[in-house]
Amino acid sequence: MATQVFVTNLPLTSTEEDLQTLFGQAGEVVGVKLIRDQKTGEYKGFGFVHMADDEAAQQAIQMFNNFEYEGQRILVRESRPQRTKQEKMDARRKFAEELADKLNETNPKARFQLRRIVESQGRTFAQKLLDETLRIEEEGGMMTLDGSRRRTIGGVFLFLAWQRIPDTVRNKIFPDRARLKKRAEQKQREADGEMTSDTETFEEPAIPAGSPAPDIPIEELRAKLKELREAEQAAEKKVEDIRARRAPGGLFTALKDVAEIKNQINALLKEYPGLE
Repeated sequence: MATQVFVTNLPLTSTEEDLQTLFGQAGEVVGVKLIRDQKTGEYKGFGFVHMADDEAAQQAIQMFNNFEYEGQRILVRESRPQRTKQEKMDARRKFAEELADKLNETNPKARFQLRRIVESQGRTFAQKLLDETLRIEEEGGMMTLDGSRRRTIGGVFLFLAWQRIPDTVRNKIFPDRARLKKRAEQKQREADGEMTSDTETFEEPAIPAGSPAPDIPIEELRAKLKELREAEQAAEKKVEDIRARRAPGGLFTALKDVAEIKNQINALLKEYPGLE
């Protein structure tokens, strides 16, 4: 079976015939392929040489690696065959299994989500997210949005992934979250519809002259909501800045601030649903 070697740092004037002659000194050459620039058509200084057998390939490496050829030292090594699509997928699944073990994640559903994240976003994305998760754990971990409990290390990773993955992919990996969001939006639409119906059916009773004003004027409530929204944006920007700087500390506190502000916004909207 022919064995391929990779040759680089070739003079740009080299031709396939030149390499055929040169490598023929090491053994039988089955074929030569120099890579050309797609725009100019000129050789790019590297290519592949197929030797007749493994012995000839090894001889070519020994003879011509660091060999001075037309004033340049060429480099020769074994050409690693490209992995098949199945091999790449198997490697990603193995990485996902190792990732789940590092996150102490035993839940089958969570492990499946981790595998989908690695398959769709790649190992580099998952590794960066793992590094960030470990930093957060070192700083004390992350609480759930309602502040009722601390997230598991696997929960931290999945939450960060949910924030970063594009919507089109995220909804496939986290269908439960998508369904909950859709259900909440449906309930909000129904509530808005009931409010509209009530407004159309009944007239709001006039407040008699001299009656006390509401405890908190609507303008004040809206101003408070606006203030919280601005604080939320500032807190989220702080989180982004910390992540961009890869700062060793402060991320946990910043994420906690975001969660607390969101809780205040949700509480205000729950008590006064007509603010938005």
